Amino acid sequence: MPFNHNDHYHDLLLRELPTPCRRALDVRCGAGKFAQKLALRGIAVDAVDAERDVIAAAQKQASALNFPGQINFEQADIMHMALSPQTYDYISCLASIQHVPIETVQKLRESLTPNGVLVVLGCYREATLWDHAVSVRAVPLNALWRTVVFFREKPRARSSLQVFRPP
Repeated sequence: MPFNHNDHYHDLLLRELPTPCRRALDVRCGAGKFAQKLALRGIAVDAVDAERDVIAAAQKQASALNFPGQINFEQADIMHMALSPQTYDYISCLASIQHVPIETVQKLRESLTPNGVLVVLGCYREATLWDHAVSVRAVPLNALWRTVVFFREKPRARSSLQVFRPP
């Protein structure tokens, strides 16, 4: 699986899981890595993405693994999905919330259970000359890091995700 800088934040976002957490929604799930981490914790996950080929790839990878929690992948646009109120204990929006109108964010909030948590990993919008300078310097560093991760993971089996089952 290619390097994705959002993966760096998974552990941070998992610290925000409420107790108990039975059901989660992963908005614009992409390759499904975060949905898999939620399912490893025994959480039932609805993972949605608007891109058909992305969902197909995520389903294929997840189907080869056995998780304590179920992952339901769905090709859908979150802006047009019907969400039931008070359904999810946890909703994750990783680098995706900037693509939706505020009404969709309100719909997500309404679909949280009373103690539910909505986590958002946002993208920073460059506004100043300094912001653009930092972004330009980040491009080669990101490329270098992608290369390091690729060669570090290359010898490992592609399905290196560990699944722990209760006794």
